[in-house]
Amino acid sequence: YSLIDAGFAMSTYPIAGLAGAILSGIISDKVFNSNRHIPTLLYGLANIGGMCLMFFGPDNRIVDAVALGMIGFAIGGLVVFLAGLTACDLMPKNAVGAVKGFIGLFSYIAASGQELASASLIKITEVDGVTKYDFA
Repeated sequence: YSLIDAGFAMSTYPIAGLAGAILSGIISDKVFNSNRHIPTLLYGLANIGGMCLMFFGPDNRIVDAVALGMIGFAIGGLVVFLAGLTACDLMPKNAVGAVKGFIGLFSYIAASGQELASASLIKITEVDGVTKYDFA
């Protein structure tokens, strides 16, 4: 793909992720009467479907954009369900703020660990001071 084509396909992931996150509560409350289990399963199936389309579908820019959009929508919704709505449903109402704080804290700790791992792997690929990237 050209840089423009790859950018088009990749842009669908965060846009659809935002839509999935926003719609997750609405879908759960209005369509499934505040039952979190069924929409979580459906979001998970959408994630699997998007991955199957991405890895086993035809090589096409539009197909890849649709697959990335499906994955983004599903991940956006699953993050809200698993890290937000379900955690708040399981905890006493006076502890919801603390629960969300702990989820945020450990999310940032995990993200920092991932960044450290990425940085060390990138350092390993430096040859004579020049960073080499081989994605093949």
